[in-house]
Amino acid sequence: MKAKGSEEDGSDRRASYTAQPSFEGHACHAMIAEDCVQHLLSLGQQRSMSHTSARQSVLANYAAEYWWQHVLESDGACSQRLLALVIELLTNETNLLMWLQHYNVDTPWAPDEAPTTVYDLASPLYHAALLELVWWK
Repeated sequence: MKAKGSEEDGSDRRASYTAQPSFEGHACHAMIAEDCVQHLLSLGQQRSMSHTSARQSVLANYAAEYWWQHVLESDGACSQRLLALVIELLTNETNLLMWLQHYNVDTPWAPDEAPTTVYDLASPLYHAALLELVWWK
């Protein structure tokens, strides 16, 4: 008979799996938010991508619609890197315009009302307040 907890019965191996870090919900939301914002920023840098093809990208549409919801769901598990990426998204006119053309947070039910030029944009503070990101540090 094998002794409980011996290497032969595999329990040490199972114990090592349980010692592995697990994904917590808040941390997962923070990672997804970071990936979404990074993707949106990459779209702002891809000048060769047409507006039509960018709008048809499933990942871009998901990132545009849900990045800020993942930030809110992260409940403080956000890194300084994510904060810097969000600031870059909201304060760079090209990036902000790209995001709002994918998902106009002001009028999500009317995508044709999305801003078309940087002159149509509201301030970064307006968008941060609208998304309830003003508390976020």
